[in-house]
Amino acid sequence: MRKLFLGAAAAIALAAPGVAAANGYVGLDYNNVDADGIGSEDSFGVSGSVVLTPNFALDAAVAENDDDTAWGATGHLFTNNSSYLFGGFLGFTGNDDTTSWGGGVEGQYYMNNVTWAGAVSYGTNDDSDVDAWGINGEGRYFVSENFRLEAGLGWFSVDGGGGADDDAISLGVGGEYQFSAAPISVGLGYTNTQFDEADLDIDTFQATVRYNFGGGSLMDRDRSGGGLAGLSGVGAALGL
Repeated sequence: MRKLFLGAAAAIALAAPGVAAANGYVGLDYNNVDADGIGSEDSFGVSGSVVLTPNFALDAAVAENDDDTAWGATGHLFTNNSSYLFGGFLGFTGNDDTTSWGGGVEGQYYMNNVTWAGAVSYGTNDDSDVDAWGINGEGRYFVSENFRLEAGLGWFSVDGGGGADDDAISLGVGGEYQFSAAPISVGLGYTNTQFDEADLDIDTFQATVRYNFGGGSLMDRDRSGGGLAGLSGVGAALGL
């Protein structure tokens, strides 16, 4: 049952949003997942995202707890301008026991200091016989160019095989602040995910410290394509 749950969570996260020079971040991550009836786990990891061209971004992460190591990568191909971003993504996550694959379409719409982001996606895990698809959305409000607040909402449908189907709703809030003296930022986040049929409630707390490269602000990173990892990339899949 635990492996089925972990496979479903990974599939959901995968099914789960131009510049002249490369920009992005690399960071250290802490993650606590508390699932009713299963228990609580802490993990530590490293993650990063880089916009390699005005139309391609890549994110990757590794996370480890006492029992397991998880890793993954996601590529994003998109068109981007001053008003919107639209494209698709393809990625994978894995751990010591299994691997999940997924992909979908994603987009962002820019309104002054607000970014609206969304993704429609599909994920699968053959080892656990789990398929999932979902819709994920997020609003990001920039108090300043280097201070971001965000809130997200997602709905997911899971086919666990053998009639073990379920639906899940995810609600999240968070924020990130980059210091003026150095390109270092700190972030906090909280997500609650509820599975209907399984009557399962999962609370996830995240904390990050990141080094941001490329010389831009958090808003510049977001609107170049460097903010896609948190919505549909491997960061979301690993809970970072």
